Amino acid sequence: MGVKAYAKKSPTKHTGTEEKMTIARPPKLYNKSSPKMLVIHDESYVLKNLNLERPMVRNSFDTDVFKWFLTLIVDHGYERWYRLIHYVSDEGKATGVRDIIAIISNHTKFHNLPESPTDIFIFSLRKSDLSLEYLSFKAILKPFELEVWFMLVLTAQTMVAVLVVIFIIKLEWNCLESISLAQLVVISMMFEKPTEIKTKISKILEYKILFGFWMLLLQILTNSYIGLSVTSISAPLESKSVTRYEQLTKPGCQWNDMKCHMNRIKEFRQYINYWERADVNDEAYWVDFYANLGMTFTFDRNRTLEALRNKSIRRFDINRDFVLLPYSIEENISKEKLTDNDFYYRLESYLTDMVSKFLTKFELGETLISSREPLKLFDLLDPWHIPHPVIGNLSDMKSIKYEWDTEHTIVQCGRTVLVLHENEIKSEMRYFEKHYPWLKFFESKSKLLTAELGWKFSIQGPSLSVKIFNKLYVAGIIQLLETWPRIASPKRLNITTKVHTLVERRKPEDAVKKIMLGGNIQTIFWLYIFRALGGVIDRNTYLGS
Repeated sequence: MGVKAYAKKSPTKHTGTEEKMTIARPPKLYNKSSPKMLVIHDESYVLKNLNLERPMVRNSFDTDVFKWFLTLIVDHGYERWYRLIHYVSDEGKATGVRDIIAIISNHTKFHNLPESPTDIFIFSLRKSDLSLEYLSFKAILKPFELEVWFMLVLTAQTMVAVLVVIFIIKLEWNCLESISLAQLVVISMMFEKPTEIKTKISKILEYKILFGFWMLLLQILTNSYIGLSVTSISAPLESKSVTRYEQLTKPGCQWNDMKCHMNRIKEFRQYINYWERADVNDEAYWVDFYANLGMTFTFDRNRTLEALRNKSIRRFDINRDFVLLPYSIEENISKEKLTDNDFYYRLESYLTDMVSKFLTKFELGETLISSREPLKLFDLLDPWHIPHPVIGNLSDMKSIKYEWDTEHTIVQCGRTVLVLHENEIKSEMRYFEKHYPWLKFFESKSKLLTAELGWKFSIQGPSLSVKIFNKLYVAGIIQLLETWPRIASPKRLNITTKVHTLVERRKPEDAVKKIMLGGNIQTIFWLYIFRALGGVIDRNTYLGS
């Protein structure tokens, strides 16, 4: 797995955004190879975009430009990095620049930059292409319906008014003293910090009834909410799913069956040879190819596929095996060469190399396999788990014909997994969680076919690429690029729009459950009221007798 940094030919045309932007240009104090920065200033935060544009001589006729964009939001010392969605246009008027230059120059991310910015673009908008999420109390307040809030406030005011009347009539207090104590008692009970009151007040029958009514309502609207609703926030029950590669397929050999493992290793090369016959090109391609040579195509593809099925250690089990989709969703799938699939090619190369080592040991007389853990990878290729238009319906799997089929198959919640490079998987996880919020997606805990990750430059002749790269690495900018989230292309968004028309879209469940004055809560409330009234009537009857 590797990331390549490459050069684009200059010049590059910038596309403008739909809204006007205010632009400021400082004096041209530096050469044209200096970085450009975009700064968005909108009251509470500063957004900066680095457009590093460095000319690199390719030959005497062409000049390449090393070009990419960074976007930083600084909000009270808190930093976030993004990719920029749109380029900016060169329209606007001059505005204050010195403050923005000071922010860039003093910021820790750029104190090691080899040169200062040439151009600084500034604009102020109430709306941004970037979506920031901050912590708020919305998740805590959302479950309460409007009628619940209204009932809570109205009941609290009623409690205060009734207590004031009780204190004035029973204890002959003045209005100011009664209102102060009544408010203190009601509010303190709401926050579960009761105020200590005199014994003669607690013995008043009207106060006891009012106290019981208020405590029941608070119990329902506060403690019940905290104990039940917030549970889905603080301790959600995670759905179960596969997180390891060995869970994707049923084992072809029992773990302790050494004879089965050894036979499988010895016959693996022949199994791959059948695939090489079947996956070169589809039948229509070879018919045309032979026709152009004046010959007749006599190859029977069905016989080859049938021989491949028979050579497999077992058939594909739709109840135990997962379908593997190692295809980039944004790219068209090749319908001519099956080995264009990077996952298949790397897995087949890895297993072929491992088989070669095992066979060498077998020839030397070894009859035991020291490490059997890698043998689990054979089950990912035998039987076949990857659908492809060339091989047809080999394993009773859904065929991938259109570019939206991969995403459509994944969101149908079947026994299907997406297998890509780690950085692609993390990007896809963010994308799926955003566009399919009603579904739960899982990421594997283990990694397969790991490789070193780095940058590659194809240099021919004199070039400044390496020197520039070293400076960017020292400045910390290269490290930012390696962990940068990817922005979905318009093509990918069109694929998602198509899939949305093919699946049932459901409203995502709320993170916390809503509480309303109906159902079981209302039943309990009225039962308590009837019980309290019954107790009062029974007490008055007892005193009267």
